[in-house]
Amino acid sequence: MRCEVAASLQIPADCTVNPIFWSPTQNRITIICMERKMNGRTVSEAEIDGWVEEAEAGYDLEELKARMGRPARGAEASQVIPVRLTVDELAAVMARAEREHLNRSEAIRAALAAWSHAA
Repeated sequence: MRCEVAASLQIPADCTVNPIFWSPTQNRITIICMERKMNGRTVSEAEIDGWVEEAEAGYDLEELKARMGRPARGAEASQVIPVRLTVDELAAVMARAEREHLNRSEAIRAALAAWSHAA
């Protein structure tokens, strides 16, 4: 929240004051108040202090790497393969996926598995 006020107002503790001098006769004071919220919930100073301590202590990079991204489907990273489908082909895939309670990727993988085993 950014607001311009006269210098005589009381300033909340969590705000910073930045005096800006426009000319020798006109002073402007800008007060910047930052709300600390995450997912709509106000974050306390104690929570922020805890996060700072955690960051300063350091993180286990291997643990962070293991948590990041989608879960692995196999021992190695999966490859992304772009495929062009017509509107009708995609509609057919989506209809089958819905009938079998699969998402699009799962349906395409099932179709590829069935096709490759049949060959």
